[in-house]
Amino acid sequence: MRALILRAAAHPWLVLALLFGVTLAFIPYLTQLQVHISAEAILKKDTDAWHRYLSAEARFGNEEVAIVVFRDDELLTDDKLAAIRGLLDELDALPFVARTQSLFNVPDIKSVDGYVTTQPFIDTLPLSADDAQRIPAAAHNNPLVRGNLIAADGNTLAINVTLTPANGDAHFEEKVTTTIESLIEPLRTRFDEVFQIGEAAIAMDITERLRHDQTRLLPLSVLVLLVALVVVLRRLSAALIPLCTAALSVVWTLGFLAVMQIPLNIMTSIVPALLVVIGSTEDIHLIAEYATGIREGRQRPAAIERMAEKMGLAILLTFATTYVGFLSIALNDIELLRQFGIAASTGLLFNFVITVLLVPVLLGKLGHRRSHSTPHARRQAVLARLAVGLMLRLRRQQNAVFIGAGLIAVIALVGALELRIDNSLLDYLDADAPLRTHADEVHQTLSGIHTFSIIVDGQIDNTFLQVKYLDALRKMQRIVDDAGVFDLSYSFADFVMLLNTAVDDEPAGELRFPDADDGVRELLLFVKPTDIAGYMTPNYATARILVRHNIASSEQLAREVAALREQFAAQIDPALHVNITGKGILSNEGIADMARGQLQSLLLVGVVIFCLVSVLFVSGRAGLIALIPNLFPVLILFGVMGFAAIPLNTGTSMIAAIALGICVDDTMHVMARFHEELR
Repeated sequence: MRALILRAAAHPWLVLALLFGVTLAFIPYLTQLQVHISAEAILKKDTDAWHRYLSAEARFGNEEVAIVVFRDDELLTDDKLAAIRGLLDELDALPFVARTQSLFNVPDIKSVDGYVTTQPFIDTLPLSADDAQRIPAAAHNNPLVRGNLIAADGNTLAINVTLTPANGDAHFEEKVTTTIESLIEPLRTRFDEVFQIGEAAIAMDITERLRHDQTRLLPLSVLVLLVALVVVLRRLSAALIPLCTAALSVVWTLGFLAVMQIPLNIMTSIVPALLVVIGSTEDIHLIAEYATGIREGRQRPAAIERMAEKMGLAILLTFATTYVGFLSIALNDIELLRQFGIAASTGLLFNFVITVLLVPVLLGKLGHRRSHSTPHARRQAVLARLAVGLMLRLRRQQNAVFIGAGLIAVIALVGALELRIDNSLLDYLDADAPLRTHADEVHQTLSGIHTFSIIVDGQIDNTFLQVKYLDALRKMQRIVDDAGVFDLSYSFADFVMLLNTAVDDEPAGELRFPDADDGVRELLLFVKPTDIAGYMTPNYATARILVRHNIASSEQLAREVAALREQFAAQIDPALHVNITGKGILSNEGIADMARGQLQSLLLVGVVIFCLVSVLFVSGRAGLIALIPNLFPVLILFGVMGFAAIPLNTGTSMIAAIALGICVDDTMHVMARFHEELR
């Protein structure tokens, strides 16, 4: 490392040309950098659960829905309904729309003069006055429509837009959201309120916030760093050196992400600030060592040589430790973690190369030549003496230090045990964000915007043409309803009961199954395959119960789904294989894997620290001494998060790894300097 630093200092123009050339090569790619938020990125692929989800999606369609909501005190008027039907036609024509559900195409199953009709609730316009009054009441008695497509007061209607699978399209959410928004924008003057809500809209909003934050936070972090460096170093030239290395590191890293088609997301967006913070520490160490050489009366070349001699080993050990730690994250199966690991480790590698090459060159050209006895220098000397005095005093009070650290560790451990693993995309929005307001409004007037599927496999053709198995579906729906936390559930059983009520001309609201299996087969004469495609396979062997809810917390959803699984196992015929799936369900597993991935990364960094220091000092005790100061702050961090009820999620899961990366820098420099002094 010493030789590389000295060679860079000896060939400044070659180094500058090399760095300038690489930077120019990356700059054109910056315009291709994508910003993409996707709930699917947190899912663990190539697992049994993932393949079961794909199987359900292939058989029943995508569960992801964009909901277009209309609210008006006079909603069921001809002009407003005509506007809604026009929008419905436009939505059906969009390439990313698999199907739509609304009062214009969902069958209103009823008996008219002894005949069963399955015409839509709104078949033709204009509506008669009787139909305008009848539709809300009829919808209220239909479990497939009530709280799904129309509110109880009749003043809110919804179009459920089922989307096609994204199939890896990084712009899918943006395409969906902007297209639907352009279609509903002209209608806002005709209704009291019109809006869209769904995962695509939420992801798009977070993406826009992320873009905004990058344009604000990165310059702010650079400004804070510049002010801090000027205050500490009292030399603008010295303060600009870390900014130069940080700027080049960020450009190279963002260019690399664009080349590799890795988008900025909730986690990779941290990397530029990470490079500014962690990357600048090595520059400061090198500049401080150079300044020490100048104070000793050395000229620039001699001061740079001393800097290389004293700091070469330390910066190499620091880089190796942090690089391995972040690279280990890239080995995770979760796409979000893998992308972050690649981005962070590559960025740190770029920063290390730029620092080793550029800092000696800039110091050779811009570094100060002499040290004056200024008031600032005298203040620094006083601070140094205070720091040395504090360390000597702590050394004399070792027992008190150990007892105090032990008490802090115990308290932090208590807090860490309270740490929760929880994630919600809505938490990335402001409390008063329109999308959060709309999500709550839909939950109150209709039903929650989140969904999951209960797949019930009878394994034999025509299983669900038997009344006893239809009754099993209803029993499962009652278990879902009795949980008290889910809004609605729909299944093929609801269709059968609606048809049976219409055929028997039963009073509205009194839904029941036929008395015999043959009755079920007869009812299917009134069913179009498209009406039940989302709930039943063509061979009637596998059914889906679709559940809508408003549980944004992954922790709560995991708890409630686990309770459902227990009740299904205890109360449902074991001949039926039950699988609860959905992106929300899979994301719970992804969040847990992220927590495990962070733990593995921390353990790996700990092992690397222990091994490197043990080899350096030829002593396992030295490795242990170096390890403790790095793990102690991480334990305190987890304790604070536990006491403050800050959960581990996609936004906070890497904080410990970043904190450890900063701690490693100080530890490695102290241990390397101690090793140097021993020699």
